[in-house]
Amino acid sequence: MLPVSQTILANSISLTPGTLSVELDSENQIIKVAAISPRNKEDIIPFEPYIKKMLE
Repeated sequence: MLPVSQTILANSISLTPGTLSVELDSENQIIKVAAISPRNKEDIIPFEPYIKKMLE
């Protein structure tokens, strides 16, 4: 994932009520997110495919 894609994803997460992107590790492609009401991993909808389409 390109750095600009990672930034878009991190900003999108921070715009979601109750969440905040607190750390972006570009090298390992990890974004640490703080959430007011945590969810199970299975309940999270991946946003990366949508960003990829926007940047193509």
